[in-house]
Amino acid sequence: MVARRARHDSAVAPLAELSSPRTKLVYLYLNVVDEATVEELHEALGIRYMELYSALRILRERDDVRFERDSYRRLGEDEPDSELAERPSRAQ
Repeated sequence: MVARRARHDSAVAPLAELSSPRTKLVYLYLNVVDEATVEELHEALGIRYMELYSALRILRERDDVRFERDSYRRLGEDEPDSELAERPSRAQ
């Protein structure tokens, strides 16, 4: 119960910074399902594709979600974006 509440609290905190209700809805949905394609988001939320892409762009720019393997997923607080994460050096 405590772990579930902690996840909920950390997921809701960034919502105050989002101005669009649709962007908030996409963020919360991805928090629940962890990963979804644009088609799945469209079907589940009933948001038009253009609005979905706009919301996902905002969330990507804020490093709240990441696009990988044809789907979007919410990044955790302690999970850096893979593009920004330091890559290990090769030993020679």
